[in-house]
Amino acid sequence: MKKISIIIFSLIGGLIYGQDAHFSQFYNSQLSLNPALTGSSIGNTRLTANYRNQWGSVSKFQNMAFAADMSIFDKEGDNFGGVGLYAVNEQAGVNGFSISKVFGSFAYHNAISKNAYLAFGAQTGIYSIGYNSSDITTDAMWQNGFDETATNGENFETGSQTSLDINAGLLYYSFIGDKGMLFAGASAFHLLKPSNSFLEGEASEVPRKFLFHTGLKYAINDDFNLFPKVIFMTQGGANELNLGTSVEYDISDHIYKVFAVGLWYRNKDAVIAMASVEYNNIKIGISYDINTSDLSSVTNNRGGLELSLTYNIPKPNKRTTNLTPHNPRY
Repeated sequence: MKKISIIIFSLIGGLIYGQDAHFSQFYNSQLSLNPALTGSSIGNTRLTANYRNQWGSVSKFQNMAFAADMSIFDKEGDNFGGVGLYAVNEQAGVNGFSISKVFGSFAYHNAISKNAYLAFGAQTGIYSIGYNSSDITTDAMWQNGFDETATNGENFETGSQTSLDINAGLLYYSFIGDKGMLFAGASAFHLLKPSNSFLEGEASEVPRKFLFHTGLKYAINDDFNLFPKVIFMTQGGANELNLGTSVEYDISDHIYKVFAVGLWYRNKDAVIAMASVEYNNIKIGISYDINTSDLSSVTNNRGGLELSLTYNIPKPNKRTTNLTPHNPRY
């Protein structure tokens, strides 16, 4: 029991002081990837929901996110804007530790040529952490055995912290005739370095995170698209590289209906298998992480199940396109 408690605290510590929790289907969580993607589903209102459950054999690690965004001032060939809202809740471990974020998201897409755009985006909102102190156990409670009535010996000042936070991003995307498009972006998170300390007299800040992503969507023929994508992020001395590709197959000549499969590799961590299906304005994705790191001895090789749902609502009398970099056709 003591060994398991140490493992759980180690994992939670990695979430607090290392990298933010993430989604393997980062391409289906646009506003958490880059604020500049706000409104990128031109002529539409986009609703997305994401759920992730990982390391179930060890403890409770769940991420849930919801986003809504839409394009504004979107006339054919002109500059346009985007507005949105993004909310996420991350839960880790047996002590009710959670991180909640709620952001307003804004972007401006500048048409630098007939087929290319440069977008700037920003998010501002709150970053909140909390836990249930009554469930925390430490070594101080072990006196010739575990004594649940003993104090844990920690001087916790509060059970929650809420801070203001800001994210920003830059995105370039260009259409390649009728064959597809390419894109590249960079984003920065936690620019205000919000507080994440519960201990009295001990300051601790969330380290800034820097993220880079790029990809290419290319039509092999009338039925198949190849869609390789790469993401790299660094935060608090921890780095993550995730790369792979998906293949899309259009299974209908009359109705937009696409089936896709993909395979990804998160460096020194996991292999990710993915499948998705789209029907008109709805896209459903499922993925599973197969753990390849040393943690697999604790998780019994169980990784993370992840689900995503995207619903695209066309705005009346507005243009739409299937070729924007991260719209529901992505």
